[in-house]
Amino acid sequence: MYFYHGYSLGVASTIPGKEFTEAVCALSVRGGNASAKSKNFSQNGIKFASAESTIAGTEAEVNGLDVYTTTASVVVKKLDIFGKFTADAIEARLISQHRVGDYEPSIVITGSKLLGLTINGNPVNPDPVLSNELSARYPTFGSMQTDFQDGFSRDWVLNCLSGNGLIITPNDPENLRDEYYFFQEQKALPKLKQTVLCSFVKDVNISGGGIRKWGSIIAVPGFGIIYLGEMLVWPWMRCLTMFRVELESGGSISGGSAGGNGSTSPPGFGGGGW
Repeated sequence: MYFYHGYSLGVASTIPGKEFTEAVCALSVRGGNASAKSKNFSQNGIKFASAESTIAGTEAEVNGLDVYTTTASVVVKKLDIFGKFTADAIEARLISQHRVGDYEPSIVITGSKLLGLTINGNPVNPDPVLSNELSARYPTFGSMQTDFQDGFSRDWVLNCLSGNGLIITPNDPENLRDEYYFFQEQKALPKLKQTVLCSFVKDVNISGGGIRKWGSIIAVPGFGIIYLGEMLVWPWMRCLTMFRVELESGGSISGGSAGGNGSTSPPGFGGGGW
C-alpha cells in the first residue's frame, strides 16, 4: 500500500489582517485527483486574472514494478503585487515517482516558467535564466548528498543552493540575513542537512533603481525581497514555490507552489518511505 502526499497552491498572503489563500488543493492519502480555481482576484493591491491548481496521485505497473506518481501543477496569469512585481504567467509543475524497492523518490521540475516579469516597473527581458540541475543531476536527495560530500563536485551542489553569492549589510531585513546564514552554515558542514533550500533560477536580468540581486534573490528598495524558483528538498519530498515576496511593511506574498510524494505502508516497506 502507498500513502500519497501532495498539494498545489495559487497565491497566498500572510500580510497581517489581509491573509488569504487562493486556488489551493490537496491530495487524498490514497491518491486520486483534485483541482481548484480562482478568477479575477483583486484584494488590497494584490491582483491576478486566474489561478488554477491541480494535483493527482496514480499507480501503474512499469516493467513489472509498481510505480507511484504524484503530479502537482499551478498556473497563475496576470499577477500584480502592488504594481512592483508583475507577471504575465507563472507556471509550476512537479512530478514525483516512487518505485517499489527504491529507497527514495525521484522528484523533478518540468515545464515551470516565469514569463513576462516586471520588477519595480522595469521589464525582465529576457525571462529569468533557469537551471535544470535539480532535475537532471539531482532528482533524488541521495544524488545531491553524494556530490556534496565529494570535493570535486561539492561546488555544483552549492551552486543550486539559495543564498549562494549573497552579500548582506547590518541594515538588511531578517529574512535576507536568515538566507545568508543558512547558506554559510550549510557550506561549512561536511554533509547536507535533512532540509536543503535551493533555487532553479540562476539569474534575473534586472538593474537600476537601487535594486540589488544575487541570482534568484532580488532586493527592491521600498518594497521588499523577492525570492524566485525556491525549492525545499528533503529525502522524502520536495516543495516548489515559484515566487515569494517578503514585504518591508510586514508579511509575505507567495504562490505558484507545488509539493509532493508519500510513503509506503508500513513506512520503509519495499525499501522506500519516509
